[in-house]
Amino acid sequence: MNGGAWYLIFIFLVYLRRFPKTYWIYFLIFLISFSYYHTLEHQTKLHTNASLEPSEALVVKIKKQSREKQTAILEIGSERIYWTTSSVEPKLMPGDIVLVNGELNVPMAATVPNGFDFKQYLSHQKVYLTLYTNEFELIGHQFTIRQWQYELAQQIEMNFPPLTGAYMKAWLLGMTDDLEEEIQTLYSELGIIHLFAISGLHVGLLSFLLRFVLKRLGVIEELSQLIVIVALVLFMVISGGSPSIVRASGMSILLMINKRLRLNLSSLDVFSILFLVNVCLNPRQIYQLGFIYSYWMTFILICFQPTFQKLGTKSLFFFLPFIAQCASAPIQLYFYDEINVLSYLVNLWVIPLVSLCLLPLLILTILIPFIAPLTNHLLMLFESVIVGSASLFTWNWIVGEFSLNLLLGLLLLFLGNGYVFEKKRCFSNYAISIILVIFLLESHRFFVSESQFTMLDVGQGDSVIIQSSYRRCSVVVDTGGTYQFTGKPKPIFSTTLEPFLKGEGIRTIDYLILTHGDFDHVGEAVSLLQTFEVKEVLTNGQPLNELMKEIEEVAKEVGTIFRQVKQEEVLTCGNQILTFLQSNQIKSDENAASLVFTLEMDGFSALLTGDMGVSEEAEILSRYQLNQLTVYKAAHHGSKTSNSNSFLRRLSPMITLVSSGRKNRYGHPSVELIENLKQLEIPLLNTQYDGSIQFKIRRDRLSIQSFPPYVYNVQ
Repeated sequence: MNGGAWYLIFIFLVYLRRFPKTYWIYFLIFLISFSYYHTLEHQTKLHTNASLEPSEALVVKIKKQSREKQTAILEIGSERIYWTTSSVEPKLMPGDIVLVNGELNVPMAATVPNGFDFKQYLSHQKVYLTLYTNEFELIGHQFTIRQWQYELAQQIEMNFPPLTGAYMKAWLLGMTDDLEEEIQTLYSELGIIHLFAISGLHVGLLSFLLRFVLKRLGVIEELSQLIVIVALVLFMVISGGSPSIVRASGMSILLMINKRLRLNLSSLDVFSILFLVNVCLNPRQIYQLGFIYSYWMTFILICFQPTFQKLGTKSLFFFLPFIAQCASAPIQLYFYDEINVLSYLVNLWVIPLVSLCLLPLLILTILIPFIAPLTNHLLMLFESVIVGSASLFTWNWIVGEFSLNLLLGLLLLFLGNGYVFEKKRCFSNYAISIILVIFLLESHRFFVSESQFTMLDVGQGDSVIIQSSYRRCSVVVDTGGTYQFTGKPKPIFSTTLEPFLKGEGIRTIDYLILTHGDFDHVGEAVSLLQTFEVKEVLTNGQPLNELMKEIEEVAKEVGTIFRQVKQEEVLTCGNQILTFLQSNQIKSDENAASLVFTLEMDGFSALLTGDMGVSEEAEILSRYQLNQLTVYKAAHHGSKTSNSNSFLRRLSPMITLVSSGRKNRYGHPSVELIENLKQLEIPLLNTQYDGSIQFKIRRDRLSIQSFPPYVYNVQ
């Protein structure tokens, strides 16, 4: 997200060209101050793990409350801590004082390429430690204006049906915890999740209603404006103070002051003042995606205002969402690697429906509570329509990760189109630009001259992705999966395989190789099949367990070939040569029946072994000549039941990889493996400590990169 800062500064470089040179001096001072602040941010002391004795802590902000846990930002002295507790009662609110103790931890960095960086996310909020507790003691309360938001939420919960209350809290207070995760996912996939960002729509509606009521009551204009300003300030506070609501309310307040005092400032001047004040008061918010979206979209709407004024109502109905879609698309692609290209069609009817019907209806329901059952029924109908629309209006375009320079180029292209359109009122330049952008982003996906071998950090599981240069072939070997010894398994697909594959710009997987049917190897295969196009699923041909039967059924539903791979079968895909070595005999032990194969790719060689044991190792050594490998992926997560000394000595790999979970209960990798590798002087990389491990191969040149969860500064 560091790039967001520079891209916002870029906006103002364009804007400040209209000012005299004196203003450039002020802006230069701002940049120097910001750079100094940025340096200080990275000099923050790195805390090591330590035990926290029972201490009083102030709840500063509630992050999430669910049926399973509560998360919040605590303040102990001058230190801010990200706190998670499995105790859901009592329900916390800002200002509560709690007694907590436990082990303080440094948050983990992203261990999966293109994955969510929790450490960076917290550091942008001045939080550098995490704490987990099973229970806590509520010992007091300190008044804070933020608590009003939660007190109002409690009143809504007590007086309205659950669904109505959930949407009231989401659209009026900015609290989305009560909305079902599935429905929030659908909103996100359809490209309408912005409906839950309290912004100009809410502020405009609130201002209009207040002015209407005050005018009916005969309140003079000066007093009416003052009341509206006070109401907007209170609304900022009780709705959570998100960047979008601060921007929208701040703009409205400053525009009223500008008009009242006859300062003759343009909308762009007011916007710029608000931006600079906000950034000076809280520089870290420029890293927040909500801040970037809110200010960029407002900037665009202000710039296009002269064009909008020339259009008729019908033209504006179609043109305004089109401009908003084009303006936000580069940012969404930069941060999420994909976009739903049909979201424009959804926004055409959803935005008017919400702004003209549902949002006013919720406000009316607060004033007239007895219509709540009707409101609840209409919201249920609305959600049903959203669910039905998901299959019709979802077409995700995956482009993969791209550079900040390309993002700035796309934004410049968009601004240039706006300038040309204002002069000529011609849509052809937009059509040409869209074709050019599609060509650039599609070409960008294929301009990858290196092949890659990546072992993902999926915890106590296995997942390897093999990519040929220029996207000629993509192979996924196992998907990982996390065991839950109580309750349902916890999905990890959305935090591991999905962001990695989308960040790489992969849309089609040529082969999904499932070495055997254990959950920690195939637990996310169904999600993978439902999200990406998979041409073939290859299995070991053993009798299918319940999970493998489900995978086979889903594969048939999506049109994927599901077949057994034969012993000594050779697959050529792009520049990859896969040779399968395992026996096809039916075995009672699932691990012993694991698929085993070698990979050859541009001089890089690897042996992947699933969870096979020492007897299978001996069988393979008796049949095949295997030596001088680049990589050996240790069998069974480095277990002592595999990876014998004789096997390792014969393979003589350049490096050995182990995929195992942090603090796993099995003690993987085993002491025996570690000792054998030391004796044979074979380096070991382990996902526990090194995170995902990626090999890049280009013209016989090899580079290795790891993504460790923790980085320690050596003095």
